[in-house]
Amino acid sequence: MEAIIDINMEQVKNGKKVDKISIECFDGITICTPPDIEMLTPYVLLEQNEWYENELDFIRDYLKPGMNFVDIGTGFGVYALPAANLTGKEGKVYSFEPGNVAKKYLEMSKLENDLENLEIIGKAVWEKAGKQKWKIAETPEFNKLDETGEEEVQTITLDGWWMFEGEPKIDILKIDVNGAEAEVLKGALDLLESESPVLLISIAEKNVDFFADALKDHGYTLYEYIPGPGILVDYNIEVGAGPYRQNLVGIPESKIEDFRKAGWMHDESVKPKEVKKDLWKTELSKLPWTQVLMKQWENHGESEGIMSYLQALNYLISAEQIDITDSELHQPRSKKAVLLLKTAQILIQLYNQGANSTSVTFTLVRTLNALGKRGQAVEVMQKLIETTKFGQENMDVDLPFMLPIQDQDNNPIKTDLPKWLMVKTVEAWILLKDMSTYLSGKQERKLLEVLEGNPELITRLKDFLKLKEERFSKAEFNNGVINGIIKAKKSCPKVIHICFNHIYAQSLSDLIEHVNLNSDQQHMIYIETHRAIPNYSVEINNNPAATLFNFQKNIECIAQECLKEHIDMVMFHGIFFDWQKKLINTIGDKKHIGWFMWGGDLYNPIKANETVAFPDHYINSIHSAFQGDKDLYKLHYQEKPEFDFVYPIPGLYGKVEVTDNNPGGKKRIIVGNSGDESNEHISILKQLAAKEDLVDYEIVLPVAYNFSKAYKQKLVETIKFLKFENSVEFHTEFIAPSEYLNFLAGADMIITAHNRQQSMGNLIMSLYLNKPSFLRRMVKINGDVKENPGWGFLLKNDLQPLDYQSFDSYKSLSDIPKPSTDELEDYQKTFLQKFGLKNSAELLKTSCSQIVKN
Repeated sequence: MEAIIDINMEQVKNGKKVDKISIECFDGITICTPPDIEMLTPYVLLEQNEWYENELDFIRDYLKPGMNFVDIGTGFGVYALPAANLTGKEGKVYSFEPGNVAKKYLEMSKLENDLENLEIIGKAVWEKAGKQKWKIAETPEFNKLDETGEEEVQTITLDGWWMFEGEPKIDILKIDVNGAEAEVLKGALDLLESESPVLLISIAEKNVDFFADALKDHGYTLYEYIPGPGILVDYNIEVGAGPYRQNLVGIPESKIEDFRKAGWMHDESVKPKEVKKDLWKTELSKLPWTQVLMKQWENHGESEGIMSYLQALNYLISAEQIDITDSELHQPRSKKAVLLLKTAQILIQLYNQGANSTSVTFTLVRTLNALGKRGQAVEVMQKLIETTKFGQENMDVDLPFMLPIQDQDNNPIKTDLPKWLMVKTVEAWILLKDMSTYLSGKQERKLLEVLEGNPELITRLKDFLKLKEERFSKAEFNNGVINGIIKAKKSCPKVIHICFNHIYAQSLSDLIEHVNLNSDQQHMIYIETHRAIPNYSVEINNNPAATLFNFQKNIECIAQECLKEHIDMVMFHGIFFDWQKKLINTIGDKKHIGWFMWGGDLYNPIKANETVAFPDHYINSIHSAFQGDKDLYKLHYQEKPEFDFVYPIPGLYGKVEVTDNNPGGKKRIIVGNSGDESNEHISILKQLAAKEDLVDYEIVLPVAYNFSKAYKQKLVETIKFLKFENSVEFHTEFIAPSEYLNFLAGADMIITAHNRQQSMGNLIMSLYLNKPSFLRRMVKINGDVKENPGWGFLLKNDLQPLDYQSFDSYKSLSDIPKPSTDELEDYQKTFLQKFGLKNSAELLKTSCSQIVKN
């Protein structure tokens, strides 16, 4: 059940300031808070639909109508409000909250839920009555008594209040006062002696040592509440509580036997019923994501390890089928605990023996979390995150499994299995590592932003992110009145990139993943699925911010995404197709549109005199590494803001490893970079024919794409005429960008002769390898001779290309000068810095930040 948000629209209509949101939690209680997700409580309730402490389940299960509950440090009422509902009119809840903000909204919640049995007392409870300094924190939940505080509040002792109230019976006493729990207990000794209430004491401030001995002297035993089976286990003060433990339960000696009889204490003698051997098949087949996996799961082996694992999986499934509140079952809590412990025992043994596949890890994490071992679950999950690079590789799911978080169970696969698994891995990490994403570190917050809008995200996170974005992040102000939308800080740039399925899309996808993880910006990339190069498709399983689409089916949906209010800009990469121009015209002037120029998309309309048909009037900025391209744009279109940008070169980021794929072979010359006629293959071949030592070389033409039959026939005829049949090879197999470096490593030189800026990636990789690399210094565009923008770019970056126009001056190929090898290692390090992910990321972030700022 999603959180129901009531923003008081009547107030808005009457011109009054909206001052609250009412959040209906899953148990039907409505909690009122300020309209501010910079505060912890509204953030958590909107995110999770309830408070994040497991001990709230203990209170829900234990409280009965007619009981009395005392809440010291109520905050916004995440405990007090459900307690008042559970105790009913016959019971009473006494709520102590001195903070003005929290108290104000607590009063609103009392009225909203019609809880007449809730009494709100605006005083602080301490070891003595009087006045104390009150320190205001960034969010009201962390306000506390502190000598450095600037405000002052009235304090009372619990004993003094209790006696003044007429010594009412107290069944449960909850204390959460940010580290002063021991002081509260010092002022409550008479109440503890007389009433022996069950205690729920916060230990978030690691303060157990200050009150454990005192409680022991008063006959109390401290317990930890285990969420899965809902049992209480002895708290070991020497071992301490886990990092995620928020509270301890204190039970007086007089009530321990009652708790034991009611099944709250674990009974090891309880034996659950026999578990069916094929239970996992029956139950997992009911989940919406298992269909694609069930066939391979059913063909599992029968080794001892596999059979042990399947037994553990059956135990876990059987445990989760037990309803611990079912009064007709005998000792349901202990039965569930026994099955979970058996599961953990088997899985931990397998895991420690090296059986740490994704299947085993997911199931183990779920089990540990159910047993209250969240810290261990996080450690196991962290290892999986590290070994699989956030679920991007080595995801072994050959065996059936349960997902780490129960909330994930009913999420079907909407894209494909690898991407779904990656999202589930990252999602589980985020949800487990912190009690709430409000408390998450920078990396987790960035991961969450990257997942925003991903169809595989669990519903509650998807709804929360959507609500947070649409309702909290784009405030509209009208003379100080919020028009039904909640005030929030201005967000960082949110950018959509539009690209088509080309080799550039791969480096762009990798770049966006890097920027999202290492900055406050948020980028999404939509890649049109039709392949520009046969047998090659961009690999996006590792990037949750990347989505493939079909322009014939999805162009309207993509337009809607681009036009969403929170999107700051839309960036088009390589504008060649009508669907791109249609999308630009649809977006129009409603968003900033940037054009990342590739070369052909700039030159082709100019050469064909078709610039009028180009939607330049909607382009707001141009992005290129080549000043010549920017100058050409200004010559033929309206002048626009310019930004530098260079795509990271595939093969020159990540772990760069070079392997010569032509060891010991004949000297090799690579001519051109595709099968397109603009490569000037014929001109180059004729030049090569004049070289005296050509017999020592072989010529390779990479023609894996854009290679028409007509042009191939022309090339074949030229090769026959030049008698090059034994010297020229058509390389028709497409080489992945990440492997192209090794392809070039086997060459002695690379020759290109395009009459425009082209083949920059190949030339840069060739120069990195210190190979002689030719391109035209001067190019002819519509009859005008200009310096090739690519030439200027290479020189600007201290590279040493050779001018193709000088190629005919060399009598033999051995005369061609080789680049200097002095300080090659330092040269290549600098090279990687210029053309790797980090530099490209800085250029992209800078341009987007400036666009948003302006």
